[in-house]
Amino acid sequence: MARCGRGGRGEGGGRYFVTGSADQRAIRDRALHALREVGYRGFGDVTVISDGAEILKRLPRAMPKPTAHIIDWFHIAMKVQPMQQIANHMARSRSGLSEALPAIDRDIRAVKWRLWHGRVDRAITDLEHSWRG
Repeated sequence: MARCGRGGRGEGGGRYFVTGSADQRAIRDRALHALREVGYRGFGDVTVISDGAEILKRLPRAMPKPTAHIIDWFHIAMKVQPMQQIANHMARSRSGLSEALPAIDRDIRAVKWRLWHGRVDRAITDLEHSWRG
């Protein structure tokens, strides 16, 4: 399901559309139709927000420019959560790691905070630094 419309965060309105097709052209045509229904005329910014499904990541290439793709916060958080669970499991199952758990927990929370606040480059740098450790 997708929502098309104008406005910012917390504003209602717009239209939703659903497609069961996995065909890129069909999804593009359906998206353009829904956008035209809310006044889109083929120019201006379009953002595709998705759960990271491959077909939706490719959609911006088929849409008028500029079109960007972003993964919604819920699905980003779902990708980060397993890191926290793995760190917790490792700290409980291996002696000597329990002291490191607060630091690992803090680092993971910092990455989530940076992602939420649009500091993607810093979050990636922090993750790379942590893995090189």
